[in-house]
Amino acid sequence: MAQAAARAAGPGPHAFADWFVGAAKTADQQYLRDQDPHGIRLGLEIWERATADGVLAGASPESLVRVHITVANLYLREYEISGRPEDLDQAFTYQRAAAPHVIPGSNEDAALKMSSANWFEVRFMYAKDRADLDQAVEGYLAVTAMLPPTAGNYPLTCGELGRLLLTRFDLTGDLLDLAQAQRWLREALHYIDPGNPAKPILEDAWQSSKRKVPPA
Repeated sequence: MAQAAARAAGPGPHAFADWFVGAAKTADQQYLRDQDPHGIRLGLEIWERATADGVLAGASPESLVRVHITVANLYLREYEISGRPEDLDQAFTYQRAAAPHVIPGSNEDAALKMSSANWFEVRFMYAKDRADLDQAVEGYLAVTAMLPPTAGNYPLTCGELGRLLLTRFDLTGDLLDLAQAQRWLREALHYIDPGNPAKPILEDAWQSSKRKVPPA
């Protein structure tokens, strides 16, 4: 990955940004398969080195929206792994850097909203603040309204929404949350690619939802 980064940096900032976004996506999928954080941490190391070396110097803020969202997501994954508050702070910093340059209703707008929902989700994992859970649910719900079912992120968005609603049902016993969780998990499993590493996670959530017993 590091050697590929060096080659990508040669032609200029846009080539590096395109390479980095793709490589980070691959690293995240690999993490979902094997839970090995090496690719995530290498991605952050490469980003920090590229920033220090000025690889993206001269690139416009508008052209860096995708890469800033990608970096935010890497820091969110690292926070999920390590629980270090500074990683959560870094994710928020890059989300803020991208936000002013996002065109409303664009693919980047949906990606940023999804990243923001994920920010609340992973903070909830550690802080257990119900308000964060509610914000994450609302965020993912907003993204599902923006994406067509054919969009690459649509199944994952539906799946995360379903899993969070299932978590909220466990806290509240609200049958509407359970019904909506099952709805969105079904939607996710209907559209997700068979080889997607997130599919087993969503299948487990779906089976868990069917075992839930409504409160007496």
